[in-house]
Amino acid sequence: MSVENLAIKESFSGNGSTTTFSFSNKVLSKSDLVVKLIDSDGDSTTQVLDTDYTVSLNSDSTADVEMSTAPASGETLFIIRELDIEQTISFANSANIPEDSLENGLDKSIMLIQQLQEQLDRALMLGETSTNNVSVAEPSEGKGLVWDADGNLINTTSDIDAVAIEAEASATAAASSATAAASSATTAAASETAAATSETNASTSETNAAASETAAEAAQTAAETAQAAAETAQAAAEAVAGTGSIGDLLDVDTSTDAPTTDQALVWDGSNWVPGDVASGGEEIACRYTTNAGQVITGATATTVVYEDVDTDTTGGNYNTGTGIYTVGTGEAGWYCVTGRVGASVSISTSQGISLSILVNG
Repeated sequence: MSVENLAIKESFSGNGSTTTFSFSNKVLSKSDLVVKLIDSDGDSTTQVLDTDYTVSLNSDSTADVEMSTAPASGETLFIIRELDIEQTISFANSANIPEDSLENGLDKSIMLIQQLQEQLDRALMLGETSTNNVSVAEPSEGKGLVWDADGNLINTTSDIDAVAIEAEASATAAASSATAAASSATTAAASETAAATSETNASTSETNAAASETAAEAAQTAAETAQAAAETAQAAAEAVAGTGSIGDLLDVDTSTDAPTTDQALVWDGSNWVPGDVASGGEEIACRYTTNAGQVITGATATTVVYEDVDTDTTGGNYNTGTGIYTVGTGEAGWYCVTGRVGASVSISTSQGISLSILVNG
């Protein structure tokens, strides 16, 4: 069988039941196959020939691998052909060369080349046009490889694990700082909100203070008004009590004509004003009438009748003999009768209304 298949490794997914797996490339010996079992975490375990598995060579030079235990679901079975780099065929001088031996020898050479190519495919290599001959430093525990200025790989001066731990610590610190910054931003936002609330409260307080000031001013004005009213009432009370002037009364006028000795207050139709009284201590009785034909009578012929302050003893209204004064048509108003001291005078009308004249004894 010629070597046409370039694949030297194959993998199969386990299902918990399949135990036979076919390797489709040429195999010269059972020991040429290496079997590995990879678990779900990616960890690989090399299996032992004739213990964990057996190999059956087929007539077409392929092989079947029989596992003693079926790979479970999530596991992977990995089969690779690995040949010893050696030449074991020997030919006698001048003897016939067996065709199978010659073909197997040539096939093994190709299979070894395939094996090396598979390893090269997994190696780090420079580009085809590179002329650099790279040197790699000897391994040093905990160190990493970095390129130097000459294009060589050298060990790092720092421990990779320490750098990783420091980087992780820095990342943790950065995350903490970010969290603290977010918290500070939240606090700042809360402070801003509180400041706005305080400003609103201050504005409300200012408005309330202004309202209180206005109310206080109104209360002060009301108090001043009340005080003025109290002072006016006190002045009126003092006037009534004799501590003020009679001219302070609202319907008394003593400023137009100042009173003189022996004068009294008489009604002039609008106010009480200073005026003379008849000698002998006359008293005046007054009555208001609106009805024509009413009569006012006096007790003696010496009685004088006044209408609207003016003396009216003429016109036939007053009978000196009887002392009767008859009110004329359209002559409504105040009528007054005077009487001498010691006299008993009364005023009466045809309506049966009587007034008595007060006489000083």
